[in-house]
Amino acid sequence: MSLPVEITFRGMDSSDFVSSSIREHADRLGTAHVDVQSCRIVVEAPSNHHNHGQPFHVRLEIRVPGEDIVIDREPGRPVPAHEDVYVAITDAFHCARRRLEERMRRRREERRRDGNGA
Repeated sequence: MSLPVEITFRGMDSSDFVSSSIREHADRLGTAHVDVQSCRIVVEAPSNHHNHGQPFHVRLEIRVPGEDIVIDREPGRPVPAHEDVYVAITDAFHCARRRLEERMRRRREERRRDGNGA
């Protein structure tokens, strides 16, 4: 079964290629981290994106049991590479992977601590 993915585009037309790339990233995330229940993605282009130098903004909301993980780059500190929507998407999913791995590590440590302390 595929991970439920909701994609929203703001300030730009929707794109089958971008949507396909997002779905591939989300499927890999869902395969690697089985506790991911759903993923919402917002891809936003600034209103004046036709001017070179305006980065895309990508926000991920990942639902896992007991919490929502939000990946949202601070708009005040643009990353020059995010002028390419695919780079911005890849970076956001990379950050999500790290956050999920950190969550899994914390859960393992808590189980180990609870198991040894009892």
